[in-house]
Amino acid sequence: METNYEEMITPSFVRQVFDNHILKEGQERWAITVCGKIVTVSGKMLFDSRQQAVKAFYNSFHWKFGRQVARQINGGDGWSGSYYWWGDPDRADRWKAFKKVLERDYGFKIIQV
Repeated sequence: METNYEEMITPSFVRQVFDNHILKEGQERWAITVCGKIVTVSGKMLFDSRQQAVKAFYNSFHWKFGRQVARQINGGDGWSGSYYWWGDPDRADRWKAFKKVLERDYGFKIIQV
């Protein structure tokens, strides 16, 4: 007897397969977007709260941004020279400027999906 697998795949079957993986109406999820694209942080695209998304963005990109600033200041040499990101008194101002430019020019948003 031959099984017709296509007939087996009904709406009920599909709901059972994806039951805990499809966002449900009213289920709050947040995403980080830049340049109209969703940003992944350690493979994760959706966050349970806005606060969690903000923290993930900061934790993942704060050091990357700082390293890139150091490269710019030191002519591409990374952390060499006298520039020390963590002890820099302008560190907070530079991070704020980075976020401002991302929002203004690159569509940075943390959105509810």
